[in-house]
Amino acid sequence: MNNQTTEQLKRIKAKRSLGLPLTAHEKTLQTLYGQPELTATEVITPADIKEVCVPACETHEGYKSIKIKLRWVCPICGKPRGTIKSVRSYDGSMCLQCDGWANPCGHIDKYDNVRKEAKANGLNPLEGVVL
Repeated sequence: MNNQTTEQLKRIKAKRSLGLPLTAHEKTLQTLYGQPELTATEVITPADIKEVCVPACETHEGYKSIKIKLRWVCPICGKPRGTIKSVRSYDGSMCLQCDGWANPCGHIDKYDNVRKEAKANGLNPLEGVVL
């Protein structure tokens, strides 16, 4: 197994731990090389989970926001996410004050992907909420 495959398996592990869907290629790698399991040191603890306020949809009209809980690791590489700060989100015409962060690893968390992650991660009771 080469370094690229090892990195891909790490990403698969991170996505699985967040409850995110795998691509067809990732499923194939998982079948060929086995499913990476979480170790005792990678078990999710309450300290690994943070609540953030993000736009509820792409066209938030300046007021549609939602509080969601996320596992505080990058879904791409599994490294910690950045420090939460107050930011402005623009939907093209209106501004919404919400939470934002810059991941030290350089991967960008788009709000659309964050909402999908929140819907899939089992930490948010989102019945009746359209994400």
